[in-house]
Amino acid sequence: MNTRRALALGTALFATALLAAACGGDTSTSTGASSTGRVVEITMTDMAYSPAAISVTKGETVTFRFRNNGQAIHEAVIGDSEYQMDHGASMTSSTMAGTAKDHGMGHGGMGADNKVTVKPGKTGDVTYRFDASGTMLIGCHEPGHYEAGMKATVDVT
Repeated sequence: MNTRRALALGTALFATALLAAACGGDTSTSTGASSTGRVVEITMTDMAYSPAAISVTKGETVTFRFRNNGQAIHEAVIGDSEYQMDHGASMTSSTMAGTAKDHGMGHGGMGADNKVTVKPGKTGDVTYRFDASGTMLIGCHEPGHYEAGMKATVDVT
């Protein structure tokens, strides 16, 4: 009887530990591919990213670690200028229609792997592979943020 009780208690503790690890306390969100490659730390403040310009190499996989030091919820969406415009329009129309914004399902055609939403005081990761040369942008499309200049440039060479 004591062996069964000890086994049941051990199993319950293990299950609780797994559940706690899975919940993670909402401190970090990771999307995209595995984090092989370089990690770039980006600070989010209200209406700005720092640094505001990043250089990467074509074919490079980068994990962007976003730390929200601002007072508002911010997002980081990676895409070219056309994608940023499409995502912004989608966010505006979903807000105007009174529907809940879905930051995780993706807008445009890139899917959820290129974006993360970060609450104040929290961090979130996006791992992204840059397959083409050119200029990409990181933008926050919470209402009014992108228009206020909350964007960063990624130069892919």
